[in-house]
Amino acid sequence: MPTKKPNEVKRHAGTYRRDRDKVADLVLTPTNEVPPPYTSLSERQTELYYLAANYAKASMPLLQIDSFVLVQLAIALELAEQAKDGIREKGAIQVYTKTQARAVSPEVQLYEKAVLMIAKLGALFGFSPKDRVALLGSMTPKPKQYDPLEFGL
Repeated sequence: MPTKKPNEVKRHAGTYRRDRDKVADLVLTPTNEVPPPYTSLSERQTELYYLAANYAKASMPLLQIDSFVLVQLAIALELAEQAKDGIREKGAIQVYTKTQARAVSPEVQLYEKAVLMIAKLGALFGFSPKDRVALLGSMTPKPKQYDPLEFGL
């Protein structure tokens, strides 16, 4: 059965390929502060960004790369707010004046899509109890299985 040559031997022979090396080049270190957004946001989106980031930071350490998801979350939160304001102004059901047909307001559909996006993005940070249990379950080490033969039982 062939054995894998160590990377040092491959480097010396000139056959080392970095793309096949299983060592992770990306080192993820948590930050003590909230990472700044990777792109410019509106004033309200910035408020929502830091609000969501502080909630997430209270339950788990944040990484610099988390700013990508947090920006999307802030945009979805603002979109939900705008849709909710539109529903308050126009109502959830609109009546067309020409045909008297009734239809669900487009703002309702927009609000539903924004809420689904918020739920999906929030799940990555454990914003719901179910998601927190799933995250904590993946972070806790599995209980050690004892082999009965190891103890002579």
